[in-house]
Amino acid sequence: MKAPISSGSRRVVMVGGGLAALRCTEELRRGGYDGRIAIVTAEPHLPYDRPPLSKDVLLGTREPDEIRYRDDAFYREHEVDMFLSHRATELRIREREVLANGSPIAFDDLLICTGAAPRPLPVQTDLDGIYSLGCIEDTLKLRAAMRNGSPRVVILGAGFIGAEVASCARSSGLQTTLVNLASTPLERAVGPAMGALLSALHADCGARLLCNVSIAEISGTGRVEELLLTNGERIPCDILVVGVGSAPNIGWLQGSGLELANGIVCDATLSAGPPGIYAAGDVAWWPNELFGREMRCEQWTNAAEQGRHVARNILAGHENRTPFVGSNYFWSDQYGHRIQFAGSEAADEVRIVMGSFESRRFLAYYRKGDVLCGALALNESKHLMLAKLQIEKRTCWDSALEALGHCLV
Repeated sequence: MKAPISSGSRRVVMVGGGLAALRCTEELRRGGYDGRIAIVTAEPHLPYDRPPLSKDVLLGTREPDEIRYRDDAFYREHEVDMFLSHRATELRIREREVLANGSPIAFDDLLICTGAAPRPLPVQTDLDGIYSLGCIEDTLKLRAAMRNGSPRVVILGAGFIGAEVASCARSSGLQTTLVNLASTPLERAVGPAMGALLSALHADCGARLLCNVSIAEISGTGRVEELLLTNGERIPCDILVVGVGSAPNIGWLQGSGLELANGIVCDATLSAGPPGIYAAGDVAWWPNELFGREMRCEQWTNAAEQGRHVARNILAGHENRTPFVGSNYFWSDQYGHRIQFAGSEAADEVRIVMGSFESRRFLAYYRKGDVLCGALALNESKHLMLAKLQIEKRTCWDSALEALGHCLV
């Protein structure tokens, strides 16, 4: 794909310094774009890999400088202007500029990929000993706390981040309790049946899981010492980790003229409305034609794929944009197990089609109507990736089962 002839005089600005911005940059240069590129990020770091924050970095098996995607030389060679520690505060569509740290940054095309931030603790307190995971600094603080001899960790929220923190805490020999408001962990991600099944992994490794309950009160002298739960139970606590989900970073866009809901409302091409303004990653709310519904996906793969897709649409020009279709693939490493999912959890039937949970190795298929709409794997990476391809092709249910049977022969 060739870039427009006039690209040398144009400027693409990306607000947000994560994976979507990096992949967009790479694809623009790969596609022949010779205009200016700028990445504006509130963080002081070059773009880095976020999944290890709740795994390797928290455990200490990797350090922050080991999770950077690219070094300084890459951005110099690709002629990218890096605006580190620049927090965007306003988008001026008419002027085609973003205000960051009080200075206007002009753009011709704009990609908004500011990600999502951890939701705050729902209980008011000024005690120390409470942590969340949103950036490198958060992880390092929690890691230090877990190493200082504080043995009792409580995690509010049993989603993927909470489960990964629990896994790290247990592998460090810490007493671990997960407190989950919903009746089933991971229900929104993999559905209630499979969420209930996977929750047994916590008991396998000695973590206590409490469902249908939340925190009513936090007490302590200077720092958290005890939690009163909504069921009346009191539990001791040295470290409280808040993992109750995240919210898209779109507050700075209020009043900008963009449509905001559960993220930035986009069309199928990831255009946010005005020509040349796009969204990608955790902030993009778009109609996914693969599943016939609007979605916002907080997954590594989604951010990478959407970043590349926006670059291709910029290169193609406004009139030649194409829709983005994503299969919602993600993974999680917990207690030495790999969990993978692709597709949609909104299914009429969920069936384990290979292995068993008892063996801690299985593949489950999700059916919507007569189509394979989703797949979940525990320690079955090869067959999950094959199922992902079938989901992307909208393979019918019977054909998917038949194809799997051929693979197992």
